[in-house]
Amino acid sequence: MAAHGARVRPTVDNSKGRALVRRVHLHIGLPKTGTTYLQLGLWQHQEELAHRGVLLPGRHQRRHLLASLDFRDDPKLASRPGDVSQPWRDLVDEIASWTGEAAVVSHEFFAPATVEQIRRGVEQLAPAEVHVVLTARPMTELAPSRWQEWVKNGGRKGIDDYPPRADYDPHDAWGWGSFDLADVLDRWSQVVPPERIHVLPTSGAGAPPDEIWGRFTDVIGVPGARLLPPDRKVNERLGLVQVEALRRVNEQLRGFSEGYDRGRWIRGYLASSEVMPAGRRSPTVVRRKPGPAGSSAAIVPRPWCVTVASTYGEISTGSFRNVRCRPVGTPTRSTMPSSCRSPTR
Repeated sequence: MAAHGARVRPTVDNSKGRALVRRVHLHIGLPKTGTTYLQLGLWQHQEELAHRGVLLPGRHQRRHLLASLDFRDDPKLASRPGDVSQPWRDLVDEIASWTGEAAVVSHEFFAPATVEQIRRGVEQLAPAEVHVVLTARPMTELAPSRWQEWVKNGGRKGIDDYPPRADYDPHDAWGWGSFDLADVLDRWSQVVPPERIHVLPTSGAGAPPDEIWGRFTDVIGVPGARLLPPDRKVNERLGLVQVEALRRVNEQLRGFSEGYDRGRWIRGYLASSEVMPAGRRSPTVVRRKPGPAGSSAAIVPRPWCVTVASTYGEISTGSFRNVRCRPVGTPTRSTMPSSCRSPTR
């Protein structure tokens, strides 16, 4: 297990006579595990982190999104607005010129990278020691949350048909390859030593959000830094009725083929609380409980797809420092059980 917070002497490049960054932390997801919240906190404290020797490279937060697409050779990068010529290379070059001790790059779309893409990226960051950080969440919470986020970004299928494709595709940021924990760990651990892979389980619903912020800052080497957690909520969830209404609206929309348009108009406008009031109920599946003869059936919520979660085993939340969470007996490729039922059924 890695010792977090220990001061490490920086490597010295004798040819240039300057210190090189010693560690690079790649926060690669998983999506819908508090990643936006953590990224908000990082950018809120970019200057303070730099004072403490930790670089958050890039002109703005969106550069990490573009870099993740570049990292995975995603052809959709070319259709993104702005400077998309070499966003990953730009971050690498900025990290290479940093004279502090560490750097952090964070975006959940790094997760589905292939082994070859991971190896190439790690080699480009040499001689820095690459650490991988994953935030994890029970599948019973993660899967419906991923489906809702997909709908908020223009998805049109019901929860029975999510993810949109069953096979692994490194260009599919919404597929199983991006949030199957065992599969992500399998690919990244073929390049990055297991002792440099840090899995941080979230505490679940009702837990203070700053808990994961504290664990995350501890891993990247700024424990006790008194960095305040993000000062506002992000990604507030929709209720069951709201997300189903949005899904049906998406079916009628045309001309939103680009990610920027979907993010701005569907996720940023239609899915906002001003248009689609947020509900307190998460998008769980419901079943009807038979009542007495002549009475109406009661609606009883139940967690979505419990059978999926049972294949993963338990993720212990007792220790959050450098947890090596590798589900035992989990197949590399997970399949969606047919017993899962959508909210519309």
